[in-house]
Amino acid sequence: MPVIRTSEKLMELGNRPEWSGVTSAGIFCVPARDGRLDCHYHDCHEYWLVFRGKAKVMTEDQTFYVKAGDIVCTRAGDEHDILEKNLESVE
Repeated sequence: MPVIRTSEKLMELGNRPEWSGVTSAGIFCVPARDGRLDCHYHDCHEYWLVFRGKAKVMTEDQTFYVKAGDIVCTRAGDEHDILEKNLESVE
């Protein structure tokens, strides 16, 4: 059972177990200042677990309001973005 300390380094192709279907994993914080990322997509599925904060997110042509405890699931190839955040950083 490997342990990847994502507080120190993202899990990526070079340090993940070869049997893992996950391309990468880690923790990132979207600062409270403007809250936007950029509308983008990946060639792999992406999952966000919201630890703290609230945000309005979009994937393809759908918009959702998310909060702590929610998981955002984005399919490979789907464009996604954080449109706005409420008051605090989203982790």
